[in-house]
Amino acid sequence: GAVVNLRKLQTYLIALKKGKNEAWQRLEVIIDRYKPKKKKIWFMYFINGYSIQDIAIMLPYDLRNLKRIIKSMREELITYLPYEELKDQEVIKEGEDDGTK
Repeated sequence: GAVVNLRKLQTYLIALKKGKNEAWQRLEVIIDRYKPKKKKIWFMYFINGYSIQDIAIMLPYDLRNLKRIIKSMREELITYLPYEELKDQEVIKEGEDDGTK
């Protein structure tokens, strides 16, 4: 039983690593389209979890313009990735408070 469980775990870890690598490759396609300043915004918001207000303070961007940029980036990300990869993720509905006001 232990050998079977070990093999299942190894198979799972291999599949997980493959999925992670594929996800990063897809993200790189999206991110590579941006200029360096927008790449920085992308990483700060989507990867590092900074709020829009924090990014606006750290980078010389108007808060309203930054909200527009991040909304556009979010829409590009959603339209680029297949539905199967996004169906379990929480989506902010139009009119809901996303913490950016």
